[in-house]
Amino acid sequence: MGSSQSFERLTLPANTTSPVSLAFDKDDEGPYVITSDGLVVKHAPNIGFLKMATFKFQRGNKTKQGLTDACERPRGMAFNNLGNKIYFADAYDGLFVVRFNSLKKREVPRLAIHLATSVKGVPLGFLSGLDVDPKTGMLYLTDATSVYGLRIQKYWLKGPKANIAETIYFGHRVAHPIHIRRTKSGQFWVATNPNLFKNVTVPTAVLIDSSGSFVLKKVSLDDQYNQSSVSEVQEALGTRYVGSFGVNYIGAFNM
Repeated sequence: MGSSQSFERLTLPANTTSPVSLAFDKDDEGPYVITSDGLVVKHAPNIGFLKMATFKFQRGNKTKQGLTDACERPRGMAFNNLGNKIYFADAYDGLFVVRFNSLKKREVPRLAIHLATSVKGVPLGFLSGLDVDPKTGMLYLTDATSVYGLRIQKYWLKGPKANIAETIYFGHRVAHPIHIRRTKSGQFWVATNPNLFKNVTVPTAVLIDSSGSFVLKKVSLDDQYNQSSVSEVQEALGTRYVGSFGVNYIGAFNM
């Protein structure tokens, strides 16, 4: 994401904005994204966005299809490639899934299925992200909090530190991190927005090493996003894709 790299806008369907979270299937096709009107769409080269599924959100006692505001949209999505499923984490309504028979041929758009608002009796909080273990299909959820501040943690799943969480970055080193996405080489892209609450943010992509010990690079995205906050950076097939809260396109940087 520098001056030597080309930039393309993948424009969303009309009257939709805020591609907050992105996902790619097992063949790295996509990106898939949920739009501001409750559609799950997939980008196809030379075609544009194809409708794959739709949502019905339960807000209080009323069911509302699409037409969500910025806070009423799934903030995280990830594929379970063991079963052709996409999971979605919604801040208010919990966990959803869309199941596909095939990702290689067009199907009638599916309706997202609501799975849960709690786990073992514990309510799911203000869900902000999720990921799926590609080997086991295990699902991991994260929720937003105002208690612990702007930090990045590493949670050990196995080994001598199993079930231990370590804080590896605080806000003064990686300012206002949003989503974290792993690259095929094991490094991590973090979408950050320094000075987010001062209305002068410079959206920045931060690359950290596989151990979480070092910041490898920081890349300003201000030329492409003009102070609109970014939410996610992902790599697929030689392209880096950027999600955002406030624009009507996905940014694609040819590496």
